[in-house]
Amino acid sequence: MWVRNDLIRQISILEAKSTKHTLWVKLHQSGKHKYFSVTYSNPNNRPQHECIVNRLKQESEGIDEVVHIGDFNSRFTSIGDSSNNSYGTVLQQGLLEDFEIMRNMARHKWTYKSSTGKSIIDLVLTRPRSKVC
Repeated sequence: MWVRNDLIRQISILEAKSTKHTLWVKLHQSGKHKYFSVTYSNPNNRPQHECIVNRLKQESEGIDEVVHIGDFNSRFTSIGDSSNNSYGTVLQQGLLEDFEIMRNMARHKWTYKSSTGKSIIDLVLTRPRSKVC
């Protein structure tokens, strides 16, 4: 992980919260703590995706300023994607009860494109009205 020199002393990797699929980082700034998670969810393992979403929700409890960034492979038309998938349903019923999407709200701003299709699977989630970013 690359970090600007002036931020090195302000950032902590939270190994106790981190997993094989998610890296948690705490930013110490102006006497406050801000938390970030970076996640990759394999598109071919729904039970694992459910565990990832549940763990993110659990680890976020009691933290006001947290941002989840990731390739969740979650698709749903309400954010402008062309289709829905079961990963999107899991994310909506899990994290999106307490978080909102702060990126990719414009229709058809694809985050993944290939010869087989395009989608919006890379998301940034934060608590409503959060002042994290």
